[in-house]
Amino acid sequence: MQFKQLEIFKLIVEYGSFSKAGEALFMTQPSITSSIKKLEEELGCMLIDRSYKKITLTQEGNLVYKHAKNLLNQKNNLITDLGEISNLAHSELNIHSSSFGADVTLPTFLPGFIKKYPSTKISINITNSGETLNLIKSGAINIGIVGEKSNTKEISFKLISKNKLVLITPKSKEYNFKTIASKDLLSLPLIIRGKNSASLHVLYAALKQQNINKNDLNIVLEVDDNYLIKKLVSSGVGCSIINETSVSTTDNVIIVEIEDLDLDREFYIAYNNKRILSRIEQKFIEDLSSFVNQKK
Repeated sequence: MQFKQLEIFKLIVEYGSFSKAGEALFMTQPSITSSIKKLEEELGCMLIDRSYKKITLTQEGNLVYKHAKNLLNQKNNLITDLGEISNLAHSELNIHSSSFGADVTLPTFLPGFIKKYPSTKISINITNSGETLNLIKSGAINIGIVGEKSNTKEISFKLISKNKLVLITPKSKEYNFKTIASKDLLSLPLIIRGKNSASLHVLYAALKQQNINKNDLNIVLEVDDNYLIKKLVSSGVGCSIINETSVSTTDNVIIVEIEDLDLDREFYIAYNNKRILSRIEQKFIEDLSSFVNQKK
């Protein structure tokens, strides 16, 4: 059985005529008739009831027609997808991502994406959410992974993950506690993210709800890199508040939950809806969305 035979049979059903199907395929009616007879012989059943003048399918014919449509659609989709891969072979993809995307999302997602589009040149830039959103708004870049939304009309957002902030401390007797109240944060030496960090915005908003002035915090360092922050905390320089999923057992720090602060947050793919995205940018958004949905 060949795809051509199924295509001929499908068109006969849809045109309701052997001759019209032949015209559509630039084939003679005898060739069309011969093809259907061979298909029936291969399947071992009659597909068309020839006792009627009008094209009438047998029970088996209806079943074959249903599957023929699906098989031909799948064939066309395969050809389209292969064509897209060929067209994307030498494309470029520039992604700006928050530290969460760099620490958690991209390391698990990118291997499969790179395998799917091996010739695509991918550039990853780690920036805070505020800077990424400004770059998208200005048109300097088209897409990014961010930890906050903005009211900018030019930017659309797709939710990809939810997380929460936690306090991390050095492993020492001085920090021998599993939970802490927000007011007690004031006594800790804190290493914080940069001023455009979404993590910092979430922390300050939560502190404000508890009537705690951010200026009363004991900030010893401002660092815009989670890896360096965890190393500094592990070395005893201070404590920090970062995404829980960014911390692993190998970081040699203690995770402490802050009792009375709402530190839940969301992460998004952000993209400029006023610009035409390239095919590889569209594929990145589609594939990342599918990837995170499968993990839920």
